Amino acid sequence: MELRSDQLKKVEILRRLRLSNLRTLFRHRYGTELPEDDAGREDLRELLLPISLGPKPAKTMANAIELWAPWMSFAEAEALIDSVNRLSTWERKPKGQALGQRLRLTNADREKLRLWTIAPCDMSKEDLAEQKKAKARSRMKLYR
Repeated sequence: MELRSDQLKKVEILRRLRLSNLRTLFRHRYGTELPEDDAGREDLRELLLPISLGPKPAKTMANAIELWAPWMSFAEAEALIDSVNRLSTWERKPKGQALGQRLRLTNADREKLRLWTIAPCDMSKEDLAEQKKAKARSRMKLYR
């Protein structure tokens, strides 16, 4: 299935927003460097997923690993890049709800950091819809 240019633009905008949201979350949680443990490796993999769909993915993923995980060996970095590249396109684009569950993002952190492309793990879709309506009502009240 071919995507039209306007659809491609929307996909690219979402990819960039998601990547920005992930960077913001990891900076908030860890600072400038991911920890050298299993959680750091899982978070690095999540960061590489949207990067792998962008322009020059091999170079950009290697740069991200060097920046976020300078403790990672070259062989481990190559294996991680290969494992990400073996995934299908749809596996590299997780839904916001699934990503929120994997990252254990709470609504308080989501609101504080303004991570709108990732759904919180502690709220259902109905709760999010109700929260959205309440925010819209309070905004409209300010306009009146």
